[in-house]
Amino acid sequence: MALNIEDRQVKFWSHQRANGFLSNFFMAEIRVDGLIWPSTEHYYQAMRFEGLPMAEAIRRCPDAKAAKELAWSVPAPESWTLERRIRVMQKAVMAKFTQHEELRIALLATGTAEIIEASKNDGLWGWGPDKDGINLLGILLMQLRAQLSGDCVQTSQVELSNPSFIEDYLRNQAEGKSGIKVPKKTMQLWNKYAVKANKSMRLSHSLMDALNEELDGDVHFKNESKIRALLGELNQSLNDADKVMEQK
Repeated sequence: MALNIEDRQVKFWSHQRANGFLSNFFMAEIRVDGLIWPSTEHYYQAMRFEGLPMAEAIRRCPDAKAAKELAWSVPAPESWTLERRIRVMQKAVMAKFTQHEELRIALLATGTAEIIEASKNDGLWGWGPDKDGINLLGILLMQLRAQLSGDCVQTSQVELSNPSFIEDYLRNQAEGKSGIKVPKKTMQLWNKYAVKANKSMRLSHSLMDALNEELDGDVHFKNESKIRALLGELNQSLNDADKVMEQK
């Protein structure tokens, strides 16, 4: 399986390009929760709607792109928190690289190189447009690599099963306590993103509750001022979150 390492970095994005086997769009079946999923992307997106018919519809999509598009066509439920997303992604990549021997060997072949999802659009799972994003997927893959190789030094000796390891990992990196350097600015961006994202989620649910109350009640929208205020605050919060991830 083709592996390209440059300047001690393994960059990936498209499943059809260099190091594509690291991408969630790479079509490698995984068995999780008693079901076969065509790719890790199928599983990750379906878990937004765990226990609902939508999850099965996503599982049956012909490819990863279709699975993502179907999932994003419907608002995610309140239960789809950042912690939940990280836990699901951990489970997905663990299944992928332990159920396919050739993929496990390829991951271990990256050695101690930094793994980066070189997405120009995603500053959370990847490094974003200015190459200073969080790169959560890269961190998860490096953590799993250490687990599979038995080397916990480079990942600060944190457990894969603990979803809080992302924050611990970045904090240790910023303090120079582990092998792969992550700038302090990355830790600062992570903290800002988490705060803004959590606020946006809370406002979104408050808005939905207010709207539902109106739909079930009077036709004249007696809480119109409340709805308008929540909409304004939600819009500002989302804009603030976008600005944080766009910082150079």
